Order: sequence, then structure tokens, then C-alpha cells
Amino acid sequence: MKRTTEVFDCWFESGSMPYGQLHYPFENKESFEAKFPADFIAEGLDQTRGWFYTLMVISTALFGQPAFKNLIVNGLVLAADGKKMSKRLKNYPDPRKIINDYGADALRLYLINSPVVRAQEFRFKKEGVKGVVKEVFLPWYHAMRFFLENARRYEMVSGKKFEKRDNIYTEATNQMDKWILLRLNELVRFFRKEMKAYHLYTVIPELMRFIEDLTNKYVKYNRDRMKGTDGNLDEALCSLQALFQVLNTMCCLMAPFTPFLVEYMYGKLKVANGADAEDSVHFLMIPEEKSFDKEGDAKIADFCISALVSVVDNGRVVRTNSSGNISGRTPLRKMLIVHSDQKFLDAAKDLQTYIKDQINVKEIELSTDLKKYAHFKVIPDRRKLGKRLGRKQSACHKALCALNMDQIQKFRAEGKIEVEGETVTLDEVELKVEMNPKIKTKEFVGQSDGDVLVILDFTMDDDLLTEGKARDITQNVQGLRKAAKLNPTDKVEVYYKIEDHKDEKLKLTDVVAKSGDVFKQRLRTELVAYDKMAKDANKIKEETFTLGKSKITIALVTPKK
Repeated sequence: MKRTTEVFDCWFESGSMPYGQLHYPFENKESFEAKFPADFIAEGLDQTRGWFYTLMVISTALFGQPAFKNLIVNGLVLAADGKKMSKRLKNYPDPRKIINDYGADALRLYLINSPVVRAQEFRFKKEGVKGVVKEVFLPWYHAMRFFLENARRYEMVSGKKFEKRDNIYTEATNQMDKWILLRLNELVRFFRKEMKAYHLYTVIPELMRFIEDLTNKYVKYNRDRMKGTDGNLDEALCSLQALFQVLNTMCCLMAPFTPFLVEYMYGKLKVANGADAEDSVHFLMIPEEKSFDKEGDAKIADFCISALVSVVDNGRVVRTNSSGNISGRTPLRKMLIVHSDQKFLDAAKDLQTYIKDQINVKEIELSTDLKKYAHFKVIPDRRKLGKRLGRKQSACHKALCALNMDQIQKFRAEGKIEVEGETVTLDEVELKVEMNPKIKTKEFVGQSDGDVLVILDFTMDDDLLTEGKARDITQNVQGLRKAAKLNPTDKVEVYYKIEDHKDEKLKLTDVVAKSGDVFKQRLRTELVAYDKMAKDANKIKEETFTLGKSKITIALVTPKK
């Protein structure tokens, strides 16, 4: 064996790639100088002493600068057991099966949202790819499908074609519309800044957080509004316009990471973009940020929505844990929101329509009177205090537990308190906020997350129970429609017959008689007595439901032309 003397170390050949590929300096001098140094290069961490090193050495020797402006380094993808992936050991799932089961987009997003993009090691698990589909793609896809269904519903009811309105950014008056559009604008601003710096590891988590906000907050809280349940088509259109802008923009932002999914979604949304819309989302440029918002607007909107979510979450806990045999579809008479910050209460007041809808409550009262409604309890962290205070921990523990309401509120506001000659901070204790036990009853129950106290009144009357039963009937009709695989825009006639139990105090016959408006609003049709059904009626689906001790039979019938 004889060495060929003309061949240098092969890594130095690959390190000469920027020059060799253009035969520089012997030709293409202008072309080389226009492109050098490269905007970015990307390779694995194992190239630190290989390609990265030789690129840097040769370029520094020749030009006194690196051969690249940005360097993206990925770590090593390991098997689930932490070992190197090996064909011999077969300790990795078949990539073709992963792609066939979950799609290339799910695999790509799973990898670029992992520590591997920070040049760290990463244990690959196929369950993680499945998680991307379940937690990101499906909610996002359902939001798009919900938009399409309700845009069609709007067109059918209004007789007008749905077309995008870019001025929704400045014309939006609804608090949640403003919030989601401000969040979107902040996201575009962040996206452009971080992508320009090649920070994949900050961009992807923020995109996924936004999708969660979109699906779990905006769409969830505005479902009835977009459906036009209350008959307000103007409000329905505003909400649909906001949702369309978000979905359309998200297709552009996610295009580099989930190219196949967004191409499908853009194709579905394209009809609302107008006749001059591009054929593919990949022909579009990354959106520019809008100039409609002022500095601080997004923070104010976030504060308001955080207040809304906090109240609703606490309200749901109370309804779930304390409702007894009261259905969630049965409205409650009153909710009391208690907080020390008037700005928090103002935010809750501005968004009370959403709170009433989500908790199913008729009235909302606001109060800053923590002394009357709340009870604070300080639970010292023995481990933290013992480590810092030693023998004095016991005396401080006793003093902290003995604090009165005024002292605890001052401690909560200032973040620290002086006891037994020692300064104790909030991070050394757990501050529990509970409903004042002196006013708590079976019907008057509260819940707090440590910030806001939410109290619900479970006292029932005939009007509330009647409306609850009417909603149960409505739910049964909608479930029957779903079982019949009807589209939301499909019109049907609804017929009913009732078997009231003699021991039932609230008769279903009376409920139906009193709830015509509820059925018209939620079902967009009337409930018609079964004996009025035509003999030749085309029944789509029929089922009998039990409500309490009574029964109601519901039949869906094709309307006659």
C-alpha cells in the first residue's frame, strides 16, 4: 500500500468546500465574494473536531474570519434506552412505520422541539411523536374544521359569502378577539426576530403555546358566539374573522416546520382568501407584524384573559366537587368573585359574559372584602426554614401560624414579614386562601387557587331546574343529530313524546311548554308533539332518553320540501 502524496487530510478537503465548489480563486471570484461567508451551516455535535474545525481554520488562515455567519448544531438522537441507535441491536422503531402511522410533520416537529436542537442528547420515543399528533395537530385541525363548519353556517343563515377582512385588527371590539389578535401579532414579531437569529429552540415552543391558547381558550370560550347561538350574526362574523386571520397566519408561520399539514389546511381556507390567493402556502412570504397595537396592549390583554381563566378554572372546580346531584347544564343563580386587586375584578366584570357562559351562572357579584369572605392560612416550609434558621425555626413556625388576617394580607402584599427577629419571605411558606368557614354552607361553596376566591350559590328554584332540564333535552337532540351523522347546517324537524313519572315534581311536559325560546335559540327549530308527525314522514333517527324518573322520545325527521 502506498500513500498518494497529493491527498491531504480529507477533513481539510471538506473544510475547503466554500472555495472548492466554485473553483475559487481560479474562477467565479465575484460569485464567491457575494456569497461568502455562508448565512448558516448545520451539522451534528460530533463535527466539532471535524468539519466545523477545518472550516474555521482554513477560513481564518485565508480571510481572517469564519466561513459562516450562523452555526446550527444538533445533538445526538439516541434510542429510548439511552444507547446509540444500532442496526445490529435494532433498538429503534422503523422510521417508515413512524411516518406511515403519524406523518412526517409530526416526526419533524417532535425532533425540532426537543433538546437535540440545543446540541444535547435526546432519547427518541415513538410515544412522543404520537403526543405531537394528539396534543398539537388534532386540536389545531379541529379548530380549523370548527371554523369551516361555522363559516358555512353563517353563509347559510345570513345569505352572505364569508370573505376575509384584514381590518378586523383595528375594528375588533370584543375583548377576546382583541387578545388573540394581539397575541398573534406578538407571535409574528417574536417569530421574525428569533428565526432571524436561527433560534429554533425558542420559536417552536412559542408556536405550540400559541396553538394551545387558540384551542383551549379562544375557540373554547367563543364556540356559541361563532355558532351564532344567540342569533347575533354580527358577533358571529367578528369572531369568525378573528379566527380566520389566526388560522391563515399560523399556516404561514408553521409552513417551514409542518409543510404537509399546513398545505392541506391552507387549501381548505383558501376559498375565503379571495380569487387572487396563491395556490400554495409555500408561495407566501412570512407575515409582517401589524402596527395596530400600542406598547403594553398585549400585557393588558393577557392580564384580563388570565383573570378570566383563573375565575373559570376555580368555578369549574367548585361545580365539579360541590354540585351534588345538580347537573352542569343546570344554571346557578349567583357567583361571587373576591380579589384584593380592583383591576382584576374590573377585568372579570368586562368578561363576565364568558364567565356566565362557562360556569352556567345567571348573576355575578364582585368584592374586595377579603376579611368577610376569605380565610388565609400560613403553612411554613419546615425544611427551608430549618436549614436557614436552625433552632429558631420552631419559634418562627409558631409565630407564622399565629398571624392574624391583617398581618397575613400585609405579608402577601409586601412579600416578606418580620417574626421573632427574623425576616421570612413568601417562598418559605405556603399561603393558602380558603373560603371563610363561618359563611360556608352546603349551598354556598367556594374555591381559591391562592389568588382569587370564587364562591357559588347552589340554591335551586323551579326556574333554574326548568332551564336545566331544557338544556338536557337540547343536549339529547344534539347527540341524536351527531349519531345520525348530520352536518351542523343540515335542517331537520324535531318531534317528541313524553312519559312523565307520577313521582317527578318537575314534569317534562311543563319543561317543554315553558322552554320554547331555549329550543329555538340552541336548536334553531321548535319541538313538535309526536302526534303531529305526518304518517309518511321520513325518520332519520329516533331514541328514548331517561331524564330523572321520566322519559322523552325524540325523533329527527327530514323536512318536506
